[in-house]
Amino acid sequence: MASRRQKSFLFVIFILFFGSIILPYSSLYCKNKESADSPKEILVRCPTCPPSLSTPRSIEKEVEKEVAATHPPTDKKETENHPIVPTNLSTNVIHGKTLYKENPLVWAKVGNATFLSAYYEDRKERYGPSIVLLGYQSRRTEGGTFYCLFHYKEGDGERTLSCQSQKSVYIEMDVCNYQKEMNENKPYKYKHVFHVCRLPGSDARVPMAVSLSFAQTCEPSSTPVPVYIYRPLVKANIGVCLETPVFGKSLEEMVNFIEMQRIFGAQTITIYLLDMSTEIEEQLKRAYARDESLTLEVLHWHKGFKEKDTLHYYGEILAIHDCYYRNLHRVNYLAMLDLDEVIVSRTHSDWHQMLHEIDKDYIHSFIFINTFYLKTQDEELLKDKTTELQSYLCPGHSLPPYFLYYEKSQCRFHYYERSKFIVKPLKILDTDIHAPCRRLRETTHPLLVPHGMAVIQHYRDKPTIECKRNRKTKKYKVSYDDSLLRYGKEFLLGTKRKLCPNIN
Repeated sequence: MASRRQKSFLFVIFILFFGSIILPYSSLYCKNKESADSPKEILVRCPTCPPSLSTPRSIEKEVEKEVAATHPPTDKKETENHPIVPTNLSTNVIHGKTLYKENPLVWAKVGNATFLSAYYEDRKERYGPSIVLLGYQSRRTEGGTFYCLFHYKEGDGERTLSCQSQKSVYIEMDVCNYQKEMNENKPYKYKHVFHVCRLPGSDARVPMAVSLSFAQTCEPSSTPVPVYIYRPLVKANIGVCLETPVFGKSLEEMVNFIEMQRIFGAQTITIYLLDMSTEIEEQLKRAYARDESLTLEVLHWHKGFKEKDTLHYYGEILAIHDCYYRNLHRVNYLAMLDLDEVIVSRTHSDWHQMLHEIDKDYIHSFIFINTFYLKTQDEELLKDKTTELQSYLCPGHSLPPYFLYYEKSQCRFHYYERSKFIVKPLKILDTDIHAPCRRLRETTHPLLVPHGMAVIQHYRDKPTIECKRNRKTKKYKVSYDDSLLRYGKEFLLGTKRKLCPNIN
């Protein structure tokens, strides 16, 4: 009896041991067979990446649902009596839609100062929570602060005023060495300024607008300046600011700039128009009205800046700072460029891939060396290189400098000397034309991007005075670079869809 029990026990042990070996192999076989018979695509999901580096379009909606589920709205949460995300969010800025006169600049005058825009600022380094007003005032005025009057929305659109006993904080924008040197050499009539209005700690609301007053009363001395707030659930990765307010340019030139920035990855573009014709405005609006892969914001600039000696280069510093604040929470990276410039990444297909590789937490910006590109004088060479591209042009249009200027000037520039940059907006406080000024944290630094990785291609008919001609030949020393030709077809098909959409 005992031996029979022992045999049964040994048999059970044998079965269990044999099963423990067979079952894993059988399951592995089934998995391998399933994968061999019906292979499945492995997807790496990145909700905040651009479409070109993220998920296929077929699952974008699924990703959006996941983002919404994992990032619920936080407008009801509060910290230090102020909302993390203000309740009066601006909803007229939608990624992938053209913006046109949705957030107009106000140009509110008070005394010898004028303010164009106001932004909610919650960073303590800028006296946050506060409202930052951007403007300019007479250079003869030393400092000069105002009392801040906050407009709050009550009920069905009615407004109430809240007076603040504390004066605004006065900050000059002209803090960079470049600006100081420029103003000493050529003093302008006005100076660029910030006026910061601290929000009262006892009130958790964010005002709809701000007025300024000379006295501690509830009588505003200026037109109310609307407070701009935009905190998207998912940011665009890269935006572009056209630094210089534009005037005297054609629709073709504007579209060329926009489409070339898109080639390298721009998802939002902000442009300031100075005295541009209504016809071109409407054409630009129609060209991008249904383009859902680009956010284009177009704003009107003050015509008074065309006057001589008012502010440097049509108020360029003001435009840069306004664009910076508009995009502060809209994008991860913000490129500052002029109409005749493009950042060309040489070792990567676009800016997204380049920044993904070189970015680190301690970097607040990326500085690119300036290089002049001059028009190629060899007509036969131009004809040989561009014959095929001509077939993609709209009737009556011509090739832009990107595909005609191959002569790369050997005139050497240093970093910060006519350079341009891409900045991580939340890591700086102030900026300039060629590089950021003040950083948010002392532990962050700019990255000087190697010339072999990326460069500013700056298109000009002739170099600036820093570049000298050869004494014997009387010509500028140049080398040959036609690398942008590889983007020619893609670029021209993009411009064709905007400039002559009805022509195949």
